[in-house]
Amino acid sequence: MALSPLNWRMMTPRVLPPGYTITTILDAVYAMGTDTAYADGTTRTPGSGSAWTWTRDTALAGYNTACIGVPPINALGLTYLVAGDTGARAPTMNTDSWLANLPIVGMNKNSGAYTSWVNAAPMTSGQFSGFIRGAATTVAVTTATANYLYMFECQEAFLCVWLGGASNVPLMWGGGAIIDPLSAAAANAESDGRLYSVWGSSGTTFSTATWLGSGVGFMNGTATANAAHIFTFNVGAVATTRSTAKIGSYAPTINLAAPNGETPTIPLQAYFTATGQFAGQFRQMSVTRTLTTGAEQNVQGTRKGYTVGYSQQASGDTILLSY
Repeated sequence: MALSPLNWRMMTPRVLPPGYTITTILDAVYAMGTDTAYADGTTRTPGSGSAWTWTRDTALAGYNTACIGVPPINALGLTYLVAGDTGARAPTMNTDSWLANLPIVGMNKNSGAYTSWVNAAPMTSGQFSGFIRGAATTVAVTTATANYLYMFECQEAFLCVWLGGASNVPLMWGGGAIIDPLSAAAANAESDGRLYSVWGSSGTTFSTATWLGSGVGFMNGTATANAAHIFTFNVGAVATTRSTAKIGSYAPTINLAAPNGETPTIPLQAYFTATGQFAGQFRQMSVTRTLTTGAEQNVQGTRKGYTVGYSQQASGDTILLSY
């Protein structure tokens, strides 16, 4: 049986000024995570509806080095960490290696209190996934041009889209109960019927407008170090994760729309890459027609959702986050 639908919202995007650093990115994540209104002007109240509750860690270095997020629906005590610093650090990594000046993201299940993201266990209790890179090594943080950061959230997941580098190449990181196993069997799902994942673009950018069919982008997860990942917690009180990816190759076109102009939503399925076993269905993240990133989709006055894809300026393969 399918889980309840998620309702995605978009915060007001932030401009990252020329010369910005990882601290600028983290400050933008925190600022959007504490906004009191969404981009469409509707009220945002942390801890209710789709709104996450975010805090930050300024104790480690005297400035923001980590954002700590908790979803409003959270039966298993999940905590998500987005972190990074300008110098050498040695946090617990999953498959990737540490790299300064880039965001990393991790998740903790059955969480106690937060201590520090650089500790072997960032929380006083629970199971920690380890961090993965949220961005590619080929995209410099300090840039001569302004870039942009988008943030989307729903009741059980969040997604950040960083348009980085000279050409605003999209890079993404996030986490949450984004995969519905479509089964409550103990081997297939956590005790609350969900699967919990963390994802990041890592070494893979959306270098092509046809990323849904070319094997690049964050939904094409792999266990290879410093590559794109979706890591999903194994079921139970364990810290181990499984590499997960979307099933199939897609080639949406600009004409992929209903006769009345309505934007289609084609569900995406996921599998575990090591075994080939079915993982489930992505929740309210669907293939749609080619569009740009950060666009609000409305059909006959009804808001359908927000787009995430290849570029802010040029149309390409796109995922729709349903409203």
